[in-house]
Parts: sequence; structure tokens; C-alpha cells
Amino acid sequence: MFAIEMEDLSYCINGREILRNINFRVPVGELLAVIGPNGGGKTTLLKLVTGQIKPSRGRVRVLGMKPEEARSRIGYLPQRSHFETDFPIDVLQTVLIGTYRRFEAPTDDDRKKALRALEMVGMLEYRDRKIGELSGGELQRVFLARALVREPDLLLLDEPTASVDPAFRGSFYRIIDELRGEMTIVIVSHDIGTVARHVDSVACLNHRLFVHGTVEEALKCIDDAYGCPVELLAHGIPHRVLEEHPDE
Repeated sequence: MFAIEMEDLSYCINGREILRNINFRVPVGELLAVIGPNGGGKTTLLKLVTGQIKPSRGRVRVLGMKPEEARSRIGYLPQRSHFETDFPIDVLQTVLIGTYRRFEAPTDDDRKKALRALEMVGMLEYRDRKIGELSGGELQRVFLARALVREPDLLLLDEPTASVDPAFRGSFYRIIDELRGEMTIVIVSHDIGTVARHVDSVACLNHRLFVHGTVEEALKCIDDAYGCPVELLAHGIPHRVLEEHPDE
């Protein structure tokens, strides 16, 4: 069984084709990076996997099911977690939101899972702190714990290290390395040089899928996918600044 299967998938909005003829499979247990320019359809791809939107054409299956049937088995960290930090809620309560069931209050088991998720991301000692007191990196860890609290089979992370300090990036990927093998993980990222060191495969996406394969295979087509020259800086790989692309 595959964690994600897409067959001849296209998605259009207002007559504009965001994704075109996407075909790929993500094996259960794989750690996949999705890279590509802003506006290329990466976030749209994740929304199709979670069932937030439906394809215009083609088919998507998640853990062998329709996306809406698999939602309880998916953990999702959106690109920008909109959360009112002035709201008087503490860290533990924030994570418990991830256990939400309609008309049901969190159970003792939910609380145990939330505490375990906070421990996994190194935020257990902050459980009683108000979220408005947290730094950006600390808050992102809390949102990661919220995505993990259901003990998902599939974890989707959309630009999880954007706009946070380098120290958080290092700790984030240590957490991901520890989760490796426990679940299928898909990371959308522009931090190509860093993410490439941690993943099993890379999907290079810009409205169409340029490649889904090894890091080396992705690097061969990355200039074409981005529509401009790209070289990588991290760990001895040269770097050129990307041209600006419109927001997705």
C-alpha cells in the first residue's frame, strides 16, 4: 500500500491550471521533500491530500482511501498557522485542539497523547505557559506537537521552518529524524540544501511534476523546475540567489 497515490491529477481554479497531470506514489514510511517555486502548486498538492479541495480531474488516494476518509490518520502543519497569540490559552490546550472531535471534550487519553507529543518536540516543560509568551520557533514546535497528537500515519508539513531562527531549524530536523520510519512524512520546503540531507526522495513541482526521485535526480532538473538558475549553498554546494516568484 502507498501512503499517497495520484493518477492523472489536475486542479484548476477560475480557469487557471494550478496542477497538471500529476502522477506519483509515495511509499508508506518514506520521507519526501516537495520543492519548487512559489505559486507552483505545492500547498495545493497538500490540500488535495488532506481533502480540503478536490481535483478537477484525476484521482488521489491516501493510505488506500479517499482523502476525506483518511483525515483522522493525517497530521497537518499548514504553511502559516493562523493563531491569535493574545487569546488566553496555554500550550497544552493548544495541542489538545488537535484531538478535536465534534461535541466531545478531550479525554484523559487525549491529554496523555498531548503531553507525549509535547515531549517529542521538547516543549513539555512549557505545557502551562500561555502561547503569547512563546517565541516563533517555540510556537512552531507547539503546532508540530498539535499535528502529532493524533499519532498520525501521514504527517504533512508545509514550510515548517520558514521565518524561524537557525537554532529551531536544527532542532526541527532532529525531531524529524527521530520520527523517521514511524510514519510517512511529506515536507514542503524552500530550504533545499538542508532538507536534502534528511529525506529519502524529492518531488520537484512547478504546476507539473518535473521529477520524483532521489536527491541527485532532483538536482539535475531543478533549474528547469524553478524557471531560473538555482544552485545550493548548504554543506559545500554553491549557491545563487533565486529570482522572485509570485506568492502561491
